[in-house]
Amino acid sequence: MLQRCGVIDPSWSELHHFVMFLNTQLVEFEQNHFVSAEVAGDLPGFATFVLRFLLQMSKDFASRSLTISEETPRLVLAESEDEDVDHLLYRFTLRRTWENSPHPYLFFNSDHQTFTFLGFYIEKGSGNMIDRTSGNVLEKAIMPKNLHTALTRNRVPLQENFDDLDRSEKIWKVCNVMNIKIPYDPDDTYELTTDNIKKMLAIYMRFRCGIPAIIMGETGCGKTRLVKFMCALQSPPGVEVNNMLLMKVHGGITKGDIVRKVHSAEEKAKENVEKYGADMFTILFFDEANTTEAIGIIKEIMCDKSICGEPLKLFQNLKIIAACNPYRKHPDALIQKLEQAGLGYHVDADETKDRLGRVPMRRLVYRVQPLPQSLLPLVWDFGQLNTEVENLYIRQMVKRYVHDGKLPNKPGFVNVTTQILTVSQRFMRDQKNECSYVSLRDVERVLLVTTWFYGQTTNRLLFNEMDRKLSVANEYESVVVEDATADENQALDDLTRSLVLALGVCYHACLKSRAEYRATVAGAFSDPCPLHRGAVQILEEIECCQDVFLEHVSPETTIARNNALKENVFMMVVCIELRIPLFLIGKPGSSKSLAKTIVADAMQGHSGAKSPLFKQLKQVQMVSYQCSPLSTPDGIVGTFNQCSQFQKEKDLNRFVSVVVLDEVGLAEDSPRMPLKTLHPLLEDGCQGEEKQEPHKKVAFIGISNWALDPAKMNRGILVQREVPDIEELQNTARGICQMNKDIRAFIEPLIKPLSQAYLDVFREASSQKREFYGLRDFYSLLKMIYSFVDKSKQPLTWFELLHAIKRNFGGLELVNPEKYFKHHLRPVMHCSGPPKVSDPDCSPQGLIEACLFDSVKLKTESRYLLLLTDNYGAFSIIQQQLFSKTSGPRPVIIFGSSFRSDQEYTQVCRNIHRIKVNMETGNTVVLLNLENLYESLYDALNQYYVHFGGIDYVDLGLGTHRVKCPVHKKFRLIVVAEKQTVYNKFPIPLINRLEKHFLTVHTILNGRQMKLATELHDWAKQFASHEVPNTRGKKQRQVGDVFIGFHEDTCASITLHVFKRNAEYNISDQDVLEEGKQLLIWCATPESFVSGNLLDKAERDRMARCYNKRQAHNSFLHYLSYQMETLKCKELFAQITCHSKMLPNNFDKVILEGVPCLHKVELLSLSAFDTEQQFSNRVKYV
Repeated sequence: MLQRCGVIDPSWSELHHFVMFLNTQLVEFEQNHFVSAEVAGDLPGFATFVLRFLLQMSKDFASRSLTISEETPRLVLAESEDEDVDHLLYRFTLRRTWENSPHPYLFFNSDHQTFTFLGFYIEKGSGNMIDRTSGNVLEKAIMPKNLHTALTRNRVPLQENFDDLDRSEKIWKVCNVMNIKIPYDPDDTYELTTDNIKKMLAIYMRFRCGIPAIIMGETGCGKTRLVKFMCALQSPPGVEVNNMLLMKVHGGITKGDIVRKVHSAEEKAKENVEKYGADMFTILFFDEANTTEAIGIIKEIMCDKSICGEPLKLFQNLKIIAACNPYRKHPDALIQKLEQAGLGYHVDADETKDRLGRVPMRRLVYRVQPLPQSLLPLVWDFGQLNTEVENLYIRQMVKRYVHDGKLPNKPGFVNVTTQILTVSQRFMRDQKNECSYVSLRDVERVLLVTTWFYGQTTNRLLFNEMDRKLSVANEYESVVVEDATADENQALDDLTRSLVLALGVCYHACLKSRAEYRATVAGAFSDPCPLHRGAVQILEEIECCQDVFLEHVSPETTIARNNALKENVFMMVVCIELRIPLFLIGKPGSSKSLAKTIVADAMQGHSGAKSPLFKQLKQVQMVSYQCSPLSTPDGIVGTFNQCSQFQKEKDLNRFVSVVVLDEVGLAEDSPRMPLKTLHPLLEDGCQGEEKQEPHKKVAFIGISNWALDPAKMNRGILVQREVPDIEELQNTARGICQMNKDIRAFIEPLIKPLSQAYLDVFREASSQKREFYGLRDFYSLLKMIYSFVDKSKQPLTWFELLHAIKRNFGGLELVNPEKYFKHHLRPVMHCSGPPKVSDPDCSPQGLIEACLFDSVKLKTESRYLLLLTDNYGAFSIIQQQLFSKTSGPRPVIIFGSSFRSDQEYTQVCRNIHRIKVNMETGNTVVLLNLENLYESLYDALNQYYVHFGGIDYVDLGLGTHRVKCPVHKKFRLIVVAEKQTVYNKFPIPLINRLEKHFLTVHTILNGRQMKLATELHDWAKQFASHEVPNTRGKKQRQVGDVFIGFHEDTCASITLHVFKRNAEYNISDQDVLEEGKQLLIWCATPESFVSGNLLDKAERDRMARCYNKRQAHNSFLHYLSYQMETLKCKELFAQITCHSKMLPNNFDKVILEGVPCLHKVELLSLSAFDTEQQFSNRVKYV
């Protein structure tokens, strides 16, 4: 057995399955008369041939499809950090694929006498068994010549091509093997190829032999459809039997869900046997089984025949199939691109807990869990649809649409459409990115969209508008190109146009290589769908339709009608109409949220829509869910349920409810894994055991900054927006400046150099620190330039332009945007000279003040502010310097709490409510340490408002808890964050929405103060400079090692503090430095005065006397007594750094004794409080 099983060093289960299959076949062998001694004369050597072939089949069923090792996967995945990630995934990859393995089968029929031969090709002369596909010899001399002659004489098909057989004969053969008494065709749209029949019978034989059926294949490769057909074959003709129970497994499925499903499947299997006889089996199909952490219970049920350790005697007619997604990593180039872009990643890939072993899930094509070791030998590759088989399916699907009257029955239409779709599918699979994951779902969508567009010919409003626009364009082109032929200017007929537009929706929109696709697919068009001008005409038709839709909506005049907005609106309208899930993927600023708002406003049904075109479309009710790291599965499911309730008892042909998941990518790293619920919701609108009803199927739009896994995106249409090229940037710029032709004339010469400079800055920033600058920065630059020219009615000055550049491209130390803009602008304007009196302030403080106050003074729109700082130094500067100059109310500070209970959803909602109140009243809000709620403000940060009654409204909220909040004209928002936190952790969409500036104490110092701060810093470095011994040699002592908490702004802060404290006196530079030094040594370590430094001896001694005699450093009590009794401090805020826990629980008595002026002392530990409110209340009432 070890020699024959075909596996080197087989496991016990592999050996067991080899024996089980062989034993089942040998039992049939013994009962069959054709292999008995009585017929040996008529069929010489037939028994030996059958026996050899049974061994070959048993070997095929026992061979591993996966590359596995004997260690358990979880231990393997936890191995050394040095192990290569690719090697780790290699353990779960297919080493034996269905397409590359020959599968000739010989089956004993259910009558125990006759045989069914499948996939055989045996040469007559040599007796060699040949693989028909590759021509390779599978086994030499497997059949002697006289046996070949005898079998041929008895009409045994030794060289039969199964695909050439009549469909009824194919079904008859399958039914013979599966013991189905009444053969019939349950679904004439399902293609019966040799490949499908072999897979079907391979599953059936596993059932017979008691071998678990676990199949692995790409999403959409036909696994579910095959099992459905297999089950339907058993049903009596004309009777609907529920003998296939499908469980769509996802990350949210629990062990209890699976156990309940198995028990309900047993009841159904018993019921089916009682009604239809003992030959009726029921299949429980676990689809995408390895997407749940509860995969272990599936293994226990299938392999161990137990549940939670309790023996489980499954009903013998209940069969279980588990389908798995492959373990495959995205190409390294794609991973690098996504992580460099920082598109929405809230948690760094190296820090995320969502992993397969050490591999972050987001780097995998499918988000899958490791299979238990017991299942690995049982996995067999299901393979993929090859082009020929897919072509057959596509033909059947097109025929069905024609037969049902949805598409016209023109001669040749089925052939041409089939060819076009086959070429499109092949092109998509050849891509090296997310677009390559296509299936027959895409074909179904193309036909659905074609039908919808063809239905627009009833009133021809859309197509008439297109004809008008195209005729104008063709007339102009005919004038320019005088030799254009009549055919070239001929418009497309309605059917061809409908097909072209459907291709534009389902394939063209998701591609990066769009021109290549148009050129490829254009060659497949022919009569009755002629394409007179080839690939050019495809683009013209798609863009023309997009233009028509955008012309019938009414965005604000300052909004550029660029390609991104046109395509987003077009795709949303079509997908909402047909309830096709849409994933809108693009970089920040690519008009995704804007398009959503425009479409929601335009699609108001027959009674509410402003445009005749939109009056004939459905009325839309959008429900937005703001995804974030706090998102939950219940929140997403609740949004779908809410939408389905809106559709209940409505005319679904006139009304559609839409689920909008905003920034869906931000939920990918949520510990609650909310996106795990999407699969069944996108397909059916409901989950699990819920009954599928028409009103539950809602429209869906997922807005994200990077692609999700194919299992999700394959269930909808993907639209990808890349970085726009120079031409699109220029067109967008002209669109933004289109309101006034005179102003645009001043700006027109600057548009090209500004666009070129932006692309240079974008590339440089991306190579240094992710995609720190984005399209929103460029658009804001243009709007600011427009406002300057609009105000002055003069050409732009260099300092006005410099002001706009610094305001929109600040915050990144490693990049100098001014350099790139100067380089491109020099040919068209002077970039030097002194500023005019009317020129804006370009100093750091002037830029920040302009952002905060100019929007109110000048009545122009200005983005909200992101201040990058060190140690939250900007916090005090905002309070003391910036807002002290205004007469308005002080800014409201909201500091994010780090207490454990304040990280939860409730506290986030409280903070959002505080922002809402201040947004309505016009206060300025400063946010610090609130990374968990910034996603809730995305709509507000977009500053695209809904106007009603003279008031601006914007969505504010988290998850489904969203309200329209009025926005006061004076409201400003400031986000203050640590510089490194912004660089490394802030989502790129958040950074791109804000105006970015550095704000440090250095920013607001005048020349004298800056000079003194620099001198003090140099003194601190001299004080700290000393070589200290180290185990690995010597290292230079750092300033932070001597002065606790020292950072780059420390000396500047001290200098500013000294000036402020002595504001009434004309303090000298020497006194400022002396007082600054004394303040600085309050933070010095005691050992720094013992070791040497670079100061002269007199200076060292003077500082030591001050430290030891005038200041209090002996103990905590000494310090406290000095501050409270000697200096008479009324309030004291101090942070004391020590090497151990300093205050025991009873230390309050010691403090009272050591500092008599204190009447009450209470010791509080921060770890004892769950919330900031608890802590605040406790301090308040001490």
